Amino acid sequence: MIRNYVSKLSSILGTNLTVFLILSVVIIVFFGRLTHTFYQQDEWNAVGLIYSEGIEYIFPYSYDLADFILVKGRMLSSLIFYLLSVYFPFQNTYLAILAIILHIITSFLVFLLARLLVRNSLLAFLGALFFALNAVSHGAITWSAIAISAAGSSILVLLSLLFFFKYLESSRQKFLLLTGFALYFSLWFKEAGLYLFLFFPVAALFFKKYTLKSYIQQFWWFLVPFFAIVGYRIIELRFGPPDPNLYISGASDSFFLTILIRLIIYPLTSFSLMFVPGQPFIEFAREVLRDNYKFFASSPNNLLISQSVILDLLAVILTGFIVFVLALFSLKESRRNIKTVLFWLILTFVSFSPYVVLSKDFSYLESRYYYLPVASGAILFSWLLLRIWAVSGRKLFFAVALPLSLVFIFWHASAVKSAIEEQVVFSNWRTSFIKDLKSTVPTLSGNKNVFYITGDRNYWADGNRIPFQQGSGYTLMVLYYTSGKIPKEFLKDGYLFDIGSQGYMEIGDLGFGYFWNKNDLEKALINNNLSPDNVIPFYFDNAQHKLVKTKFIM
Repeated sequence: MIRNYVSKLSSILGTNLTVFLILSVVIIVFFGRLTHTFYQQDEWNAVGLIYSEGIEYIFPYSYDLADFILVKGRMLSSLIFYLLSVYFPFQNTYLAILAIILHIITSFLVFLLARLLVRNSLLAFLGALFFALNAVSHGAITWSAIAISAAGSSILVLLSLLFFFKYLESSRQKFLLLTGFALYFSLWFKEAGLYLFLFFPVAALFFKKYTLKSYIQQFWWFLVPFFAIVGYRIIELRFGPPDPNLYISGASDSFFLTILIRLIIYPLTSFSLMFVPGQPFIEFAREVLRDNYKFFASSPNNLLISQSVILDLLAVILTGFIVFVLALFSLKESRRNIKTVLFWLILTFVSFSPYVVLSKDFSYLESRYYYLPVASGAILFSWLLLRIWAVSGRKLFFAVALPLSLVFIFWHASAVKSAIEEQVVFSNWRTSFIKDLKSTVPTLSGNKNVFYITGDRNYWADGNRIPFQQGSGYTLMVLYYTSGKIPKEFLKDGYLFDIGSQGYMEIGDLGFGYFWNKNDLEKALINNNLSPDNVIPFYFDNAQHKLVKTKFIM
């Protein structure tokens, strides 16, 4: 009976088209509600830059030839978002559909790569399913605008991996060329795969033998871009002006030491974290702190300690355990397969290297940064299932290991579903806010406008009275930019983009401000010779999620 069951499953998953369709259905079921979500945060900044810069948002005039050759910026992902924003402004549906399509393609490529290793469609499918429904990396897709760069680059990186294995198998130079081209163009979406320009030449030495001359001839054009681009970025970080989007710059006294430490710590912690949904692990870390470090448990910053220091410690321990299990199951594996497993294991670790310039608020990196590492982790997951099958036997595998694997994947999937539903709720509040706002104040008629919005709740930061994850003032400027009363410099410079920020500024005869604190508003009116007539007051009712026009009296 078990044999017939296996045979039926194998026949169902026997064709690529069938697997692609099943993955598509599963992803649509779990991610379909993304079409009911709205802009989250960075989309507002991007739309503001598109308004203020136009086509320069994609092709900055300040770029020179070196910037283009060394792939500064994300021009392909910027171009796609530009087109969607211009032709479908303030509509997330098309972004969400594109994100889902890209995620389906990426998941299918994970299946193909996993099958190359395990030679079993069912186990490769389970690995692809783990990737598709992963709770730790879902932000790369559930944040639809991010999917353009994250999934777009990942598709090309995974294609480069497929071509690389074709090259190793056949030694045909055309596959190595395709590997390089796919990898290079992935950088135009996001630089997540930059490290592979070095990793591929090094990895090739483990699988093939070369003379020094033939090795240099085949891989020099991988090594030169790697050292040129990395060197260029280091010079920019070390000697250029500080980038507000980064948490380390040339201004850091311990620039290189910080990079070195993070190159060790980030992979050791992040490897295991991608297998465990965040919230349960964070709760476990808090329990460990309360039970074993009571002198810290009563500290005012005990939550920070538990989800940084304690969680880092637990993550490193779990990473060591996972690597031990992988090593244990590889004891009777073939030499060729051990090399391939080691390839994927090391690749998973180094996949976190691009993010060493970023600081972490706690042990988990931002969800989107796990997308490509989880792809490698999913392939290791497929291989581990293969070894469990070989050790336990077919009957025990289908009776115990397979159901447990499905429960594990569903654990991740349920977290993804919950995260999307939470987004849908906030998206409904945001679209309702915009509808109420535009029905009350369709456009701005005066040259100097000051919004004053109060409410009975803070969202994500003190003073942020409306359910947006970026500065309310910036959001309002984007919504009213077409009125002609918002200086484009305000959007270009990110004025009022920080959440909870307030203030008033003028350029020429145009001025704009946003306040949630009445005292600060009154001071701004006096200092800038403005009258109460310049104020546009609202109250956001959190209980009803309605925006109500009010009166402002000094």
